[in-house]
Amino acid sequence: MTLSPATPAPDSLRSYGVTILLMVAAILVVGQLYAYLPLTNPIAERLGLSASEAGLATTLFALCQAIGFLVFGYLNQYWRSRTLFAAGIAGLAAASLLTALALTLGFGWGFMAGRALQGMTAAAFPPFAITMLIEATSERHRPTAIGLLSAALLMSAPLGQLMASMTADTWSVAVVFLGVSVLLVPIALCLWQLPFGTAKTPQSTPESSSIKRLLHWRALGRFYVAVFVLLMGVVFYYAVISSGESVTNLQWFRLLGSPAVLMTLVSGALLSRVATNFVQTAGLILAASGALLSGFVAQGSGLYIGHWLTLGGIALATPAFLHFLGEQPMVYRQRAITLYTFILFCGASLGAPLAQASITWGKSTALSCMAGIYVIAALLLASYRHWPANFEPNKSIDNQAT
Repeated sequence: MTLSPATPAPDSLRSYGVTILLMVAAILVVGQLYAYLPLTNPIAERLGLSASEAGLATTLFALCQAIGFLVFGYLNQYWRSRTLFAAGIAGLAAASLLTALALTLGFGWGFMAGRALQGMTAAAFPPFAITMLIEATSERHRPTAIGLLSAALLMSAPLGQLMASMTADTWSVAVVFLGVSVLLVPIALCLWQLPFGTAKTPQSTPESSSIKRLLHWRALGRFYVAVFVLLMGVVFYYAVISSGESVTNLQWFRLLGSPAVLMTLVSGALLSRVATNFVQTAGLILAASGALLSGFVAQGSGLYIGHWLTLGGIALATPAFLHFLGEQPMVYRQRAITLYTFILFCGASLGAPLAQASITWGKSTALSCMAGIYVIAALLLASYRHWPANFEPNKSIDNQAT
């Protein structure tokens, strides 16, 4: 039997099915980083903590997630990616259940421990999701699949906060964590059944020369500086907006920002026509302009436009970061992705405490500083004379790095 052109081929159905599953998992898993932001004050009251003390839970989550990337990267030398992937999601479900229980009983230390465990287990998702998506999709569907997954990863910021606020208002804050626990169980079972992610990383110790090559300023040093501030700015932006009084309806504000993440699809189209660092630079400049607009417009449509520009700029830049890493030779790719995710969430761990420290300056000053940091990162990326399409060994770089 032949399939008509209008009938999706089995390969297409497989690609779409895996992509949709990973998108749902991305919103639930990565959304745990942002879901806590609108719940800080109610949780602080429930546990008898100050707002600044309760805000440390977000920092703890992101920092433990960064450490978790290194742990799971090491374990992947001995276990299959799919095994670690499913185990991490199941562990996140258990950690979310413990977090909900500690919050219900009013155990502050238990809640903090639960958030730390959530961050550690959530680290199983991003690197292995990218690997699984590459294995599960054909070359024809891969650019679209990567763009959709990138959109889901970024959509977790507004949607994670929106769903958490609506759940807390309808039921209670503890149900936010309990609901995530329940939803992640069938996802973990589905991931376990997928015949992808069966490879292990090579059991070899990274050579000092290859590490120097990844970090050298003329090669990827500037790239990782931009990676550090990429997610830090997103967490900082939402923390500043949530703590102010400019937005009377925060849920509506978050919902309207969601379509901006579709800029990941625009990024995919641009990457086939222009240089990678041009797309990264354009995205960061767009995000900086959005932060400036959000800072100087007190309320109204201008603030919503600023939100769209900020999130849309990050959505434009993120696939370009991943695109470059995906082009690297296998010997460097896994290490580069591990370093990327580690640095990315190290930066994210600083977003909330920096927002708490700078909110006394006022919203306009705080967001102007954030915009300035994005502009500096954009200039660093634009300063590459020749952005390498493939990062091959370079003896001159090794000699200069020693």
